[in-house]
Amino acid sequence: MRRLVAIFPGRRLAIELHGGEPLTAGREYIAEILRDLAAQPTVVRVSMRTNGVLLDGAWLDLFESEYPGLQTGVSLDGDAKGPVRGRPGRPATATP
Repeated sequence: MRRLVAIFPGRRLAIELHGGEPLTAGREYIAEILRDLAAQPTVVRVSMRTNGVLLDGAWLDLFESEYPGLQTGVSLDGDAKGPVRGRPGRPATATP
């Protein structure tokens, strides 16, 4: 993260943790990232997208303690019968 801040010196940055499922990186690693972002004066907003499967009270407590302003979005990718149907590269008959 520090390298990213160095690439854009003096610019206000909004960072979004997105892609795959960020929470699979684990609490310790996400806490480290959030602490690092909180220490960067030019980072003005941090958000995260998750599918919510791993989201629980412990994660919410971690977010509140390490980056209280973290904006969290939960993606909803369909229903239990076919959340992957119709995605590129997946057959129309795919199951979860």
